[in-house]
Amino acid sequence: MQEEVENTEAVDASLKPLIVRGLVVTALILAAVWLVGRFLAEPAKQLAQLIVDELGLLGIFGAVLAADAFTIPVPPDTYILAAVASGSQVIEIVTIVGIASVVAGIVAYFVGPLFEKLPILRKKIDKVRPQGEALFSKYGTWTVVLAALTPLPFSVTCWIAGIYRMPFRPFVLAVLWRIPRFWVYYWMFLYGWTGGA
Repeated sequence: MQEEVENTEAVDASLKPLIVRGLVVTALILAAVWLVGRFLAEPAKQLAQLIVDELGLLGIFGAVLAADAFTIPVPPDTYILAAVASGSQVIEIVTIVGIASVVAGIVAYFVGPLFEKLPILRKKIDKVRPQGEALFSKYGTWTVVLAALTPLPFSVTCWIAGIYRMPFRPFVLAVLWRIPRFWVYYWMFLYGWTGGA
C-alpha cells in the first residue's frame, strides 16, 4: 500500500498536459472534419445518412451509451458529425447524444468498481490508475469535468470516480458538462464541414 502511494506521488498531476493534449486532439478532429467536408463530402454524406437512418435516435442513444460507459471505440462525436454531414435531425441527435453520454457516465460510475475485479479490465484501469489517483487527489470533481469536456477517456474517468467512491452528486454535476460539450462540438463540426461559410 505504501508503494502504491509513493507511485501516485511520483505521477504528474498537472492539468496543463491534459488540457494541451485535449486541445491538440480537438484541433486534429476539426481538421479531419474540414478535410472530409472538402474532399469526401458526397460519400461522407451518404454514410452519415445511412448511420442516421439505420440507427435512428434510439440506436444512436444505445451506441453512445455503450461507447461512453464501456469504451466502445466509436466515439459519440461520430453521431454529431453524422448529424452535421447528413443535415437531418440535428437538434434531436445532439440532444440524444448529450443525454445518452450523461447516462453512460452514471452507468460507468456504478460499473467501475465491478470492472476493477475483472482481470482484462483491471489491466486497463491499472494503466491509468496512477495518473487518475493523482488527478482525483489534487483536483477532485474537476478531473471529471475535464474528461467530460475534452476527448480524453471519459468512461475510464467515470470508472475511476466510482472506484474511489467520489461523492455522487458532485459527480453527476460534473458529468452534465457533456451536454454543452456536444453542442460546442456540433458548432465546431458545422464550421469545419462548411469551411466557415
